Amino acid sequence: MLLLSRPKSNKLESLRGYILRLSQANSYHTTQYVLEMADLWTGRNYDTASKYVLGDADLSKLAKITNMPLQDLESLRYGLNDQKQSIIHNHHIANEHLRLDYPRICPICLESNNMALAVWDIPAITVCPTHHIHLFDHCPECDTRLRWNRPGIHRCHNCECDYRHYTGDKILLKEYRLSRFIYQLCMNKEANNRLIPEVLRNHSLADVLELVSALALFDYQLLDDVEKTRKFLSLKSAPNHQLHEHYSNAMSYLDNWPHNFCQLLSDSRKVRRDKGANDGISKEIGAPFYLINANQERAIYQPLWEAYNAYRKQSIRQTIEDLKQKRINADQVAVRVAAKELDVRPEQLQRFCKRLKIPLKSTNSNIKLISRKHLPALKELLEKLLTISESSEKLGITVYQLRGMIRKGGIIPFRGPTVDKSRGWYFEPEAIDTLLHEINKRCLFKEYKRTHCLSLQQSIEQLSYHKIGLPEIVDAILSDQLQPASASKAPVLGDLLFSEAEVRALRPSIQSSSEYWQPLDIQKHLGCNKDIVYGLLNDDHLPMEKIHLSGRSRPVVACKKSAVMAFKNKFYLLRTLSQQTGIVSEKLRKLLKTKKINPVSGPTVDNSYCHFYRKNKAIKKALKELIPG
Repeated sequence: MLLLSRPKSNKLESLRGYILRLSQANSYHTTQYVLEMADLWTGRNYDTASKYVLGDADLSKLAKITNMPLQDLESLRYGLNDQKQSIIHNHHIANEHLRLDYPRICPICLESNNMALAVWDIPAITVCPTHHIHLFDHCPECDTRLRWNRPGIHRCHNCECDYRHYTGDKILLKEYRLSRFIYQLCMNKEANNRLIPEVLRNHSLADVLELVSALALFDYQLLDDVEKTRKFLSLKSAPNHQLHEHYSNAMSYLDNWPHNFCQLLSDSRKVRRDKGANDGISKEIGAPFYLINANQERAIYQPLWEAYNAYRKQSIRQTIEDLKQKRINADQVAVRVAAKELDVRPEQLQRFCKRLKIPLKSTNSNIKLISRKHLPALKELLEKLLTISESSEKLGITVYQLRGMIRKGGIIPFRGPTVDKSRGWYFEPEAIDTLLHEINKRCLFKEYKRTHCLSLQQSIEQLSYHKIGLPEIVDAILSDQLQPASASKAPVLGDLLFSEAEVRALRPSIQSSSEYWQPLDIQKHLGCNKDIVYGLLNDDHLPMEKIHLSGRSRPVVACKKSAVMAFKNKFYLLRTLSQQTGIVSEKLRKLLKTKKINPVSGPTVDNSYCHFYRKNKAIKKALKELIPG
């Protein structure tokens, strides 16, 4: 008897997937009818596939009812030889690397070809190698696990929802690289080795599956709850998300070779040592060592054996050194370890010990040790000390202003570059509180609003020209030359107000030079505006010089008196003549030009700032005619 609908098999699908497709094509609700007709029905659990997928069951009746060649159906079966090896796409792999009872699907693949691909039965392939999404092993609608015995390849056996209407988020290349690599090996395609660890390259599919699966199992055993629950990872039945996590971790152990793999050995050793295993490095590592040791002659395990030997040598040296330190200093601890406990740098801790006269010991390898009895006192001191940012915030000033006070001796830190040449500043809270208390005693809290109107920043700006800053202001307060005011009963430096008269009184007396005139003096002597004075100086009509005056922090612009007087005796400024005649400057220049009197310099002559004329009889005669009266 032939089935009414007999779709042809595809070499990419599994035998069980083809039987499911037959059931769907003939509108059967389960695969039981097709299995019974093909004499493949077991009668107990119709979701167990080993009888006809791996075993030697006769598929001739299945070939008869489907009108398919027997060899085509045999090629879809994984088979099983004497070494318990299965065959998938002409590759011999261990039976444990095939997942038969809990199918997985890619909804996007079902949308395009409606086939259950054979590669989905490999546990290590947790991501669709084509569409880069996680394979589904649960119904996205009712969250029940997928079964082979369902109405169709794309339908749920429980709620009959269509899987093709769902999809998943695409994942990163680093997460699907293993699935894609195994798929390429399985299909005999050229593998892209760009992100594949070198340990896995140029090996067979069976070797790659064996190694990554073993590492995935080791990664699972590192979990804390494995020993409590006694549940071990099963490649044939574990949820896909769990397989993906541990297979991804297995790949990460092979990255950055051999550092990450040595970390796996170290983690495995730590887990077993915590459980009481203390019989040598090999037994402390446990299962990873036994696997590598048993397969050390195989090519794919040789890099792992070499990495293990290097790790073993390093661990032995470290263990010997640790035991030596433990014997030498039972009550001592390394400064590096103590610094980590106290949350400071080791060099900082050493300077604290030097300042507090705490003795340090040295080992043969020049490791500094400190007695644990000193750590509580050090911890209490470190918690009490203030950093420079905390101290400046408490004083209400900036960090830079506080550094200026330190340089001028206004406040003495407990530690810092000026004390013990260390990098960080630390202050005792008592020193900060004492300074604020002294300032508080000298503050006005009433009847100050009319007289005290300058803030601390404004006072510093007025005095900075005279090389007076915050340290000098604080000294003036403590010496009663300044009496600050504050609206707060507990003022900080940044909140203080000062009297303008008292601030001015702090300025040093400035001596003038009898040989030079500054721009203001020149302006008065020439009877012109300030801009003309600077124009003459910039154009070198008046020789500009920079001189230093006592009480001033920067040089000032000036000109010799003799040069200014000589200029006034030789020349008339056009603006001065305009003021005398009452005629606009430009009109006056044009009138003088009609009388053939031209300026010596100016914007129309040499692009200088202002016009001026040489004093002579012609211009004096012209001015007499233009000046009324």
